[in-house]
Amino acid sequence: MRALGASILSPEGDFPEQPYPTFTRDRFSLKHSQGGGGFRPTVERIPFLNFLFSALPAISGSTAQAPLWPSLEPVVGGRGVYFKDSKPEEQCWTTFFSSGCRKAREMQEKIARIRRLRDEALESAGLAANPPQSAVFDWPNKGIGYRTDKAQKKVFDEIKGLRAKGLERRADNLPPADQRRMASAFSASDRFANSFGEGAPLRSAPFSNDEFRAAVQTRFGVRLTCLMSFTNLPLKSNASATDKYVGAFGSNIKKACGGRGWRRDGKPQLVHERHLGVVPPGPNPTPRGYDRHPED
Repeated sequence: MRALGASILSPEGDFPEQPYPTFTRDRFSLKHSQGGGGFRPTVERIPFLNFLFSALPAISGSTAQAPLWPSLEPVVGGRGVYFKDSKPEEQCWTTFFSSGCRKAREMQEKIARIRRLRDEALESAGLAANPPQSAVFDWPNKGIGYRTDKAQKKVFDEIKGLRAKGLERRADNLPPADQRRMASAFSASDRFANSFGEGAPLRSAPFSNDEFRAAVQTRFGVRLTCLMSFTNLPLKSNASATDKYVGAFGSNIKKACGGRGWRRDGKPQLVHERHLGVVPPGPNPTPRGYDRHPED
């Protein structure tokens, strides 16, 4: 992504044979509140299903509403389909699916797609054998989505919640010194850090273009593009840090400068460490159950 200065969405990772090369892309695709970047792929939107979940009952009518299009009853079913005694949440799309209509086939394909996405998310979260209850997915295909307000939001809120759990499991399996693991452990569950994508920059916390890119790249544990031409050059510092060279992720510079990065003109970066995930919240700088390791 040009705005971020890094290929955060690349499924190939930062280098060949990198463990879990899609880790950063998958994390960036989570909601901000889940430690992600709020990126929402267009292919995962379901406006067609959203429309049909609302339109089909209106066309057929119900006990409280006259049919909108009575001549389509042979295709979509009569108003009796939606009577309470008919249990519409279990079978209201039956007539439509049996009609042979192209839109009906497409609807079934879209339903199969979101079920597949949920199954993959359950597998990644380790919950495939014992999935949690779902207000959306526990109904059969012939009734899924009936009277479900904001179906798209509910469907993908559940799927992304499961993906977040799966990402935590993958992070635990990354090498201890992997910057992606450390960035996720430090800030993925911190509300303040997760406000970065939605609440910055502000007048009270201004960012230049380079600072914003460095902030995002640090938050997601990828190599800093601003350091590419300086990587492995020696650092002149009186600090006690043992790694006195420029690392690809900027950690050595932060340690040499007492926890704050510096620009090439010698001025301190106007970037909050908690936003970057450099310093986690609370009195203990190391998250519980996690041992800090050197970056390189």
